Amino acid sequence: MTPAPPPLPKKEDPAWEAFCVYMRAFIFLLPSLFMTSFALTFLFPKVEQLWKEVGLDTSQAKWLMEWMETLMHHSIFIGIGIFVFLLVSELTWAGWRRYRRFVVAAFTLLVHTAVLAWIAAIAVEATLAAPMLAHQKVKELKANAGQGPAKSAAESEPDGRK
Repeated sequence: MTPAPPPLPKKEDPAWEAFCVYMRAFIFLLPSLFMTSFALTFLFPKVEQLWKEVGLDTSQAKWLMEWMETLMHHSIFIGIGIFVFLLVSELTWAGWRRYRRFVVAAFTLLVHTAVLAWIAAIAVEATLAAPMLAHQKVKELKANAGQGPAKSAAESEPDGRK
């Protein structure tokens, strides 16, 4: 007598399958979200300040900084657009279950790539400004070399007497 074939795997609940796909995508996006928040709160303002100090805000490379600001200010709308697309596809398109994993994975990869490109652009901006800042500081040091140590406000009298 031949043994019975193994039972077919049970199909998961479609709602649970969708929840797992979206939760997995969210977990994979967490590092990018943390890096983006770090870059928004710390790196980008420092690089902006560096550019203003060096005088690069009038240069031809300003398009890079403007692109970064545009992406930064419109990222919430891009995220809302992706969310609405996924929600509408989930609720209205019958064939969505077939393509759900691929589309969510593609969006996740797209967000990772955008964050990586954005942080790389911050590094390029800092690299463009660093030599100019170093050159500017060397000029200041050479100009102040013959003057001796600077006096603080507490050491000098308001009327100029010592």
